[in-house]
Amino acid sequence: MNPRRYLFYKVVFLVIFSITYSFVEVRTPFYLYINPYIYRVVYFIFFFVASMVPDVVVTFSLFLYSMVLEDVFYWILADQLPFSYAWYYPVVYHIPIVDVIEVIIATVLLEFRRIKIRVPDFHAVGQCDMWYWFTHGKTHDLYGLLLLIFLSTVVYILDTNVVVRLISTLEIVISSDIFVDLWAHCFHH
Repeated sequence: MNPRRYLFYKVVFLVIFSITYSFVEVRTPFYLYINPYIYRVVYFIFFFVASMVPDVVVTFSLFLYSMVLEDVFYWILADQLPFSYAWYYPVVYHIPIVDVIEVIIATVLLEFRRIKIRVPDFHAVGQCDMWYWFTHGKTHDLYGLLLLIFLSTVVYILDTNVVVRLISTLEIVISSDIFVDLWAHCFHH
């Protein structure tokens, strides 16, 4: 897989991840059940792991961009203008200063480093056509993961119990990561 294609798929994954996470965050009042500082740590871990690529600078840049995207989608889905809800989230004229700083840092890192994007070492690069195998009924593990993601999403939407929603969210995140990993490595490790 060439680096541009790899980076394209990673960005698409992060956009979907950010939208999904913002949907979960809008619908679930985490602040009622978990300390806000512990929640921020968990939030950073989720976004950092989702943004990981073999290059540290690209990982950090994607991490910052994905958190900004999540904020943008959060305010759109909440149908509100951004406001300062905590000391670590300053907002001036409905512009989140943290997001502006994150975009500037991520852009500067990518621009001034002149990064040569590395692609993870995929096995059987020229011999694996996952899309062909997926559309021809040969990837039963992936179909099961998609079914688990779908059912967990349905449970999350229909149930109001916070514990059930948390478990559903974890199932969605873990199943999505496994799906992407199996696809990206063509079932090889």
